[in-house]
Amino acid sequence: MGITVIVIVVVVLFNFLMSALSERYPMSIDMTQDKAFEISQETRDYVAGLDKEVQIRVLASEQNFVGQNDYFAQAAQIIDMYAKISDKITVEYIDLVQNPQLESQYADLEISDYDILITSGEDATTVSPYDLFNTMQTYYGYQIISSKAEQTMTSAIMRVTDENKVKIAVLNGHGEDPLTDFAELMVQNNYEVIEHSVVTEDIPDDVKVAWMAAPTSDYTVEELSRIDDFLERDGTTLIYLGDASQPDTPNLDAFLAEWGIQIDDGLIYETDGNMYFNQNPFFTIVNYASDRFGADLMEQNIAISMPYASPMTQLFDSQGDVQVRELLSFSETTGIMPADADENFTISSDSASGPYPALLYSTKTRSDGSMSHVLAGSSVTGLISTLLESTSVGNGEYFLSVLADLAQREDALNLVDKNISGSELGVNSTQAIFLGAVFVVALPLVVLVTGIAIWLRRRHR
Repeated sequence: MGITVIVIVVVVLFNFLMSALSERYPMSIDMTQDKAFEISQETRDYVAGLDKEVQIRVLASEQNFVGQNDYFAQAAQIIDMYAKISDKITVEYIDLVQNPQLESQYADLEISDYDILITSGEDATTVSPYDLFNTMQTYYGYQIISSKAEQTMTSAIMRVTDENKVKIAVLNGHGEDPLTDFAELMVQNNYEVIEHSVVTEDIPDDVKVAWMAAPTSDYTVEELSRIDDFLERDGTTLIYLGDASQPDTPNLDAFLAEWGIQIDDGLIYETDGNMYFNQNPFFTIVNYASDRFGADLMEQNIAISMPYASPMTQLFDSQGDVQVRELLSFSETTGIMPADADENFTISSDSASGPYPALLYSTKTRSDGSMSHVLAGSSVTGLISTLLESTSVGNGEYFLSVLADLAQREDALNLVDKNISGSELGVNSTQAIFLGAVFVVALPLVVLVTGIAIWLRRRHR
């Protein structure tokens, strides 16, 4: 009897110790496909290098926040993880009703219940709990489809600790695609994103990268001269994305030709069923033609999709001080549907005429060593939310990597969304395994051995 009591006491104490440790250190095992309950190694490295104190305050009781639904529970686990991987970060749950002084203290932030307040010194920012997820409208209302808790929280921490943001301009004034989904992803990765028109103004001096996405009218010579002036600055980049529905733009075509790039008419299709998605031959998968930006993705064999793409031509490899290289390419089994094709046009393997460039990278190196770049892609559709949030392709990670490199950003983390494919139990996996081993194996075994020992002892009396 005494042995049994001792074993039970040891088990209880050990379980208490494990629970205490799990409160301070990350000890759970995430079995979800996309590691929805884990923080990436990039974030861990960044947070570990913080030299400023950061306070995260969730403006609700922990019970109420976690109890909202499984998605809030996932977000809470991510938030709690930050304090476990850095002693510079503290996390606490505060009921705003019981602490109304916070509303007046941070009146300019207009905080409310369930918001998350992140502060470092005098710097402060807030995150709405609904900023932690991507949603999709369905017949039954809005449905959460993926988590961006890590993106949002890490970006907020960077906002209050990072003094130097990289400024990105999304050009408008000619019916360009606003890149809404990717612009949001850039903001979440701590870029400062502005909209700018070269119709009336030069591109600001502090802009590193400018995006021109599928303009629906041509640029004037004067406007293109402003872009030329921008590209005369060392370390600047123009990223151009085309679309098959664009009209003729002779001035813009002439500008791109100087960089060795030509956008052609038509629409790329794929004849190999293994190289497109959704049984749609226009939803094409591309090949890596270079590891310049996508070495990790290449090694992991992660696909990139460039759907509804215009064909492109690389005009030269090198001309004067300009060098051009192909980064992504459509396969040999692709073809081009003419812009004037009628409803009788059919796709067949006999019509394949690839490969074609999907992404071209042009660099101008001047005599003083300064450099500027033009990156041209054949598909603006490659940056829609469906692809940025998908775990089947690496579009988000690839273009964030491109952006970080060309913006010369050393602290970039390139965080993308995570699908939530399940939820963990109230206890973490380490605790569950331990408790299972104790109560399913160890305790019954102890009881059995103790019982046999007592029976044998009484039998031989």
